[in-house]
Amino acid sequence: MELFLKILGMLISLTFIIIGMSFVIFPRKSIQRVQQIKYKTTGEPRKIEVTVSIIFGVILTLIGGYYLTFVILSFIYPA
Repeated sequence: MELFLKILGMLISLTFIIIGMSFVIFPRKSIQRVQQIKYKTTGEPRKIEVTVSIIFGVILTLIGGYYLTFVILSFIYPA
């Protein structure tokens, strides 16, 4: 059970990292994807929207890295 929770934590943290990096690397495409889901149409994102998308991606990536660090440490130093 403990191994399952560690692997689950690793998968969740990697998901945070992947989603965050997609917002950082492809901010315009990410904004248009969100617009398509919410409004069923897309438009050209403004500069402030792109900036906020990049900041959001960096925060998600940092959160994923933080949790991934704890998962790796739990594998190295088991309780």
